[in-house]
Amino acid sequence: MTFDQRTERLRGCHPDLIRKVVAIVVLMEQQGYRLMVTEGKRSLARQIALYAQGRTRPGPKVTWTMRSKHISGRAADLVFLDKNDRPCWSNAHPWERIGKAAKHFGLVWGGDWRTPDRPHVELP
Repeated sequence: MTFDQRTERLRGCHPDLIRKVVAIVVLMEQQGYRLMVTEGKRSLARQIALYAQGRTRPGPKVTWTMRSKHISGRAADLVFLDKNDRPCWSNAHPWERIGKAAKHFGLVWGGDWRTPDRPHVELP
């Protein structure tokens, strides 16, 4: 697998996840939307630090579990790129398109969860 700037963070992820996330990135680009992967596999230490955020460390809560599929490389987070190729999490973007594409490729989309996590996709 050849990675580029937008998919580099998939290194170390499960091969099935890599293929499916790259397919989402390509499909969305065909629809006129540029995406990038902001996070793929993460260490347990990073997960602990993220979990502490908004609890015992400053900042908003960004994760609700210590058993994230990111730890095993079975999850990735995607974000839209603006016209200057900067990450943009604006609600104005069609996040549901990412969800539809994720489900089409057999992934679970975090946007369907009780506490939605729209950038998140994972292997079931």
